[in-house]
Amino acid sequence: MIPRYSRPDITDIWTDAYKFQRWLEVEIAVTQAWSEMGVVPPEDAERIAEDARINVEDIDRYIQETHHDVTAFLRSVADSLG
Repeated sequence: MIPRYSRPDITDIWTDAYKFQRWLEVEIAVTQAWSEMGVVPPEDAERIAEDARINVEDIDRYIQETHHDVTAFLRSVADSLG
C-alpha cells in the first residue's frame, strides 16, 4: 500500500504480523473446540491458548527455508511452545 494514500488502521491489517496473529487466533479456537470434543486434553488446549506466540522474523526465516508460509507459521508457533 502507498502510505500517503492509506490510513494507518487499514494499513495495519495488511501486515504479515496481523495476518499471522489472526492465524494463531484461529488455531487456538480450533484447539479449544477440539478440547471440548475430547480430542485434545484440556490442559494442552489451555497451555496453547496461554503460551503460543508468533515471531514474524522467525516466520520469514522459515519461509526462506521451506518456501511455504503455513509450514513456517507452524514452526514458529511450535518454537514458542518448546
